[in-house]
Amino acid sequence: MKKFVFLIFLFFATLIMADTLKISADFLSFLYTERDDDGNFLDSEKRDNFALKGFSIDYSHQFANGFFGGTQDFIELQTEYIEGNTNYTGSLFSIKTGVRLSTYTTTTTNKLLTTKLRFNETQQTSHYDTKIFCSLGYRYWERNILGPYGYKEQYKWIFADIGVGILIHDKAWHIGVESAYQYAFQPTMQATLQGTPTFDLGHTYGYYYEIPLQYDLNKNYTVEIAYRYDYYKINKSNTVNNLYEPQSETKNKTLKIGVIIRW
Repeated sequence: MKKFVFLIFLFFATLIMADTLKISADFLSFLYTERDDDGNFLDSEKRDNFALKGFSIDYSHQFANGFFGGTQDFIELQTEYIEGNTNYTGSLFSIKTGVRLSTYTTTTTNKLLTTKLRFNETQQTSHYDTKIFCSLGYRYWERNILGPYGYKEQYKWIFADIGVGILIHDKAWHIGVESAYQYAFQPTMQATLQGTPTFDLGHTYGYYYEIPLQYDLNKNYTVEIAYRYDYYKINKSNTVNNLYEPQSETKNKTLKIGVIIRW
């Protein structure tokens, strides 16, 4: 509860002083795969064609003119929410023997929330802008596997990222790329199985890259389409009630279509 109160405070504090706002419709292709200790497939969540839908809201405020040699320093608050169904493929096992009985497929409903506070220093030129940035954020994923053998999982963690980016200008057109390394702190997963255990996930880390294409309608409005690829690796968790969370990988792709508004 304290985390959400803190995030709400950051949201409104940043909104009050924001001088740039970006609003996007987000469309996500989802791929999550769990494997055993030997790397063999256990189960997956998958949905292609950017079928999951949501939105993102980014606020930005320039508060200084370069602490580390840049021309502008920004504080930014970025929030993204996406939901939708994925196709679950896994197996049924005997509780007594652990022997695989059959393949099991069903539908999973998903809710994903990511929000982060970012410091961004930019070096502006007439032909391109370069930037370095670091962030502190929170990621939440609710995974609700439906059907007679279904159960719910909630993945939560605080994370930090550090990255770089470039945006190249050609009159009203702009194209760029940004990339960052992501690291999770005290990641957990809670499952509605055998007393609702909470698992301490193993070493959790990843990266992302994003490619934006922008066009200026005028000095106040810019339209943007962007492609983003997110990767996370989660190592094996601890054991609780003879259960554990296996190692997994997330490989998500997002298409963003939005508008940037400047005051």
